[in-house]
Amino acid sequence: MLIKTQYVALRLTLIQKHRLNPTLAVIYSALIDRMLSSRRQGRRFFEPTRQAYFVNYTQPEMATNYFISPRTVQRAYDQLEEMGLLLKKHRRNASDCLFLPEMENWLYAHQDKMTSLVILSS
Repeated sequence: MLIKTQYVALRLTLIQKHRLNPTLAVIYSALIDRMLSSRRQGRRFFEPTRQAYFVNYTQPEMATNYFISPRTVQRAYDQLEEMGLLLKKHRRNASDCLFLPEMENWLYAHQDKMTSLVILSS
């Protein structure tokens, strides 16, 4: 339970630190959840050159899941990228890889705890 509490606290801290509006907070939070899911998938969502996990969450998919327009998602992705919370890497014939630099340090610092959390929750 400690890791879940730390994870929620981190998420709230990042939202407060960067003064994210409600739409950005929801979208960033969804990207964090997807990143943790990517990590559980193993090497499938791992970029060896960057040594980091990435998120595959298309703008239309995000818009559909959260009942917002694709244009709102595009603006949110752009704003998060300007803030340094999101890094987009374009791939040919595929959706963009989305990296979350702020989460990478936290995720790797708590890797052992995350592994036990995944095992316990499975």
